[in-house]
Amino acid sequence: MTLAFLSLLAAINAVLFNVAFPNISRDLHLASSQVSWIAIGYSMVVAIGSIIYGKLADAISLRKLFLIGIGLFILGSLLGFSKHDSLGIIILARMLQASGGSSFITLAMVAVRLMIEPQRRPLAFSFISVGIALAIGLGPLIAGALISRFSWPILFLVMLVSILATWLLLSFMPPVNNLGGYKGFDYLGATMLFFFIVMLLVGVNLSYYYLLGAGGLLVV
Repeated sequence: MTLAFLSLLAAINAVLFNVAFPNISRDLHLASSQVSWIAIGYSMVVAIGSIIYGKLADAISLRKLFLIGIGLFILGSLLGFSKHDSLGIIILARMLQASGGSSFITLAMVAVRLMIEPQRRPLAFSFISVGIALAIGLGPLIAGALISRFSWPILFLVMLVSILATWLLLSFMPPVNNLGGYKGFDYLGATMLFFFIVMLLVGVNLSYYYLLGAGGLLVV
């Protein structure tokens, strides 16, 4: 249930702000193209973060990685709520949330493999899948309800519910569990992957010329 809860949070947070973009654009007097960088920045960090956390799980205990992810997630939520009058700060806050939230689903999958008996894994994966599916549907509804009664910065504050996951992890997850066989981190590969993702997302959203660079990096 802890893993399902974390997956639910990650998926809700991914779609939560999509409803708020018109409000952010109006309140900060920004064009839609400027506000779109909030989604672009979030997507870039989630894409690279998921792979990095999966690699780090070879060497670092899952509980420690989860706690690091939750810490970054909470830091981003607090920053976004307290300094929501600047687009740059909002993008940074969302990227911090993404750098933490990208660990949730990735590490949940790894945890199921390592910590749950083979005969119970299908049920565990089902719980995680249900959490993600619910989040995709509930995220916009929750965001719409909150924005209609409060203001869009409340979306940052509501994500502090992730603090509950800290207690769940410390109570129920053993501290030592990893895949083993760690042979170092591929910094060059991670860097190329990061720029590939950046060029791909920027190319799709802003200029198709960046797709040529993304294609070149993909070949490399």
